[in-house]
Amino acid sequence: MQTSTFVCFLSTSLMYCTLGQTVTQSPLNVLVGEGMEVPLSCSYDQTAYNLFWYIQKPGHTMKMLLNGLNKDSDLEEEYRGRVFFTSDKTKKIIPLNITKIRMSDTGTYYCVFSATLCQVHEQDAQ
Repeated sequence: MQTSTFVCFLSTSLMYCTLGQTVTQSPLNVLVGEGMEVPLSCSYDQTAYNLFWYIQKPGHTMKMLLNGLNKDSDLEEEYRGRVFFTSDKTKKIIPLNITKIRMSDTGTYYCVFSATLCQVHEQDAQ
Protein backbone atom coordinates (compact mmCIF):
# COMPACT_ATOMS: atom_id res chain seq x y z
CA MET A 1 0.00 0.00 0.00
CA GLN A 2 1.41 3.38 -0.99
CA THR A 3 0.76 6.49 1.06
CA SER A 4 0.76 10.04 -0.23
CA THR A 5 1.88 13.09 1.68
CA PHE A 6 0.36 16.43 0.81
CA VAL A 7 2.11 19.61 1.74
CA CYS A 8 0.45 22.99 2.13
CA PHE A 9 2.36 26.24 1.70
CA LEU A 10 1.31 29.08 3.94
CA SER A 11 2.81 32.53 3.89
CA THR A 12 1.98 35.62 5.85
CA SER A 13 1.88 39.26 5.03
CA LEU A 14 0.53 42.34 6.71
CA MET A 15 -1.62 45.37 6.13
CA TYR A 16 -2.48 48.27 8.37
CA CYS A 17 -4.35 51.54 8.14
CA THR A 18 -2.14 54.28 9.51
CA LEU A 19 1.46 55.24 8.96
CA GLY A 20 4.17 54.81 11.57
CA GLN A 21 2.95 51.50 12.96
CA THR A 22 5.08 48.40 13.12
CA VAL A 23 3.46 45.02 12.47
CA THR A 24 5.42 41.78 12.65
CA GLN A 25 4.19 38.42 11.38
CA SER A 26 5.88 35.07 11.75
CA PRO A 27 6.66 32.69 10.34
CA LEU A 28 6.79 34.39 6.95
CA ASN A 29 6.65 31.05 5.12
CA VAL A 30 5.83 27.60 6.35
CA LEU A 31 5.44 24.19 4.75
CA VAL A 32 3.16 21.89 6.66
CA GLY A 33 1.66 18.49 5.93
CA GLU A 34 -2.05 17.80 5.78
CA GLY A 35 -3.56 17.08 9.16
CA MET A 36 -0.93 19.08 11.04
CA GLU A 37 -1.36 22.29 13.02
CA VAL A 38 0.27 25.66 12.37
CA PRO A 39 0.36 28.76 14.54
CA LEU A 40 0.68 32.11 12.75
CA SER A 41 1.76 35.03 14.90
CA CYS A 42 1.16 38.73 14.46
CA SER A 43 2.18 41.54 16.78
CA TYR A 44 1.78 45.30 16.56
CA ASP A 45 3.16 48.28 18.43
CA GLN A 46 0.18 50.63 18.77
CA THR A 47 -3.39 50.39 19.98
CA ALA A 48 -5.60 48.35 17.68
CA TYR A 49 -9.29 49.10 17.45
CA ASN A 50 -10.26 46.20 15.15
CA LEU A 51 -8.33 43.00 14.43
CA PHE A 52 -8.71 40.78 11.37
CA TRP A 53 -7.14 37.88 9.50
CA TYR A 54 -7.55 37.67 5.73
CA ILE A 55 -6.60 34.87 3.34
CA GLN A 56 -5.65 34.98 -0.31
CA LYS A 57 -5.63 31.58 -1.95
CA PRO A 58 -3.56 31.09 -5.13
CA GLY A 59 -5.40 32.57 -8.13
CA HIS A 60 -8.11 34.18 -5.96
CA THR A 61 -8.77 37.58 -4.47
CA MET A 62 -8.23 38.25 -0.80
CA LYS A 63 -11.15 37.64 1.54
CA MET A 64 -11.74 38.06 5.24
CA LEU A 65 -11.20 34.88 7.20
CA LEU A 66 -12.26 36.25 10.56
CA ASN A 67 -12.28 39.28 12.82
CA GLY A 68 -12.02 39.87 16.54
CA LEU A 69 -15.77 39.45 16.99
CA ASN A 70 -16.23 36.13 15.17
CA LYS A 71 -17.49 33.02 16.86
CA ASP A 72 -16.79 29.59 15.39
CA SER A 73 -20.32 29.49 13.98
CA ASP A 74 -19.61 32.73 12.04
CA LEU A 75 -16.76 31.14 10.08
CA GLU A 76 -17.18 29.61 6.65
CA GLU A 77 -17.93 25.92 6.99
CA GLU A 78 -14.48 24.78 5.79
CA TYR A 79 -12.85 26.60 8.74
CA ARG A 80 -15.27 25.78 11.57
CA GLY A 81 -13.64 23.88 14.41
CA ARG A 82 -10.19 24.24 12.80
CA VAL A 83 -9.28 27.94 12.83
CA PHE A 84 -8.84 29.76 16.12
CA PHE A 85 -8.10 33.40 16.74
CA THR A 86 -7.44 34.93 20.13
CA SER A 87 -6.37 38.53 20.37
CA ASP A 88 -4.47 39.83 23.36
CA LYS A 89 -4.67 43.62 23.20
CA THR A 90 -2.56 43.93 26.35
CA LYS A 91 0.37 42.05 24.78
CA LYS A 92 -0.55 43.43 21.33
CA ILE A 93 -0.59 40.04 19.62
CA ILE A 94 -3.04 38.38 17.24
CA PRO A 95 -2.23 34.66 17.03
CA LEU A 96 -4.05 32.52 14.46
CA ASN A 97 -4.00 28.75 14.87
CA ILE A 98 -5.05 26.45 12.06
CA THR A 99 -5.55 22.81 12.97
CA LYS A 100 -6.15 19.76 10.78
CA ILE A 101 -4.46 21.51 7.83
CA ARG A 102 -5.99 20.82 4.40
CA MET A 103 -4.62 21.47 0.94
CA SER A 104 -7.34 24.10 0.59
CA ASP A 105 -5.64 26.09 3.39
CA THR A 106 -2.73 26.90 1.06
CA GLY A 107 -2.43 30.67 0.66
CA THR A 108 -1.16 33.96 2.01
CA TYR A 109 -2.55 35.01 5.37
CA TYR A 110 -2.80 38.70 6.19
CA CYS A 111 -2.84 40.09 9.68
CA VAL A 112 -4.82 43.33 9.55
CA PHE A 113 -5.70 45.84 12.19
CA SER A 114 -7.13 49.30 12.27
CA ALA A 115 -6.02 51.81 14.85
CA THR A 116 -8.38 54.26 16.46
CA LEU A 117 -7.25 56.82 13.87
CA CYS A 118 -8.70 54.70 11.05
CA GLN A 119 -11.96 54.31 12.90
CA VAL A 120 -12.25 58.09 13.33
CA HIS A 121 -11.71 58.62 9.61
CA GLU A 122 -14.28 55.98 8.82
CA GLN A 123 -16.86 57.67 11.08
CA ASP A 124 -16.06 61.10 9.61
CA ALA A 125 -16.71 59.77 6.11
CA GLN A 126 -20.25 58.71 7.00
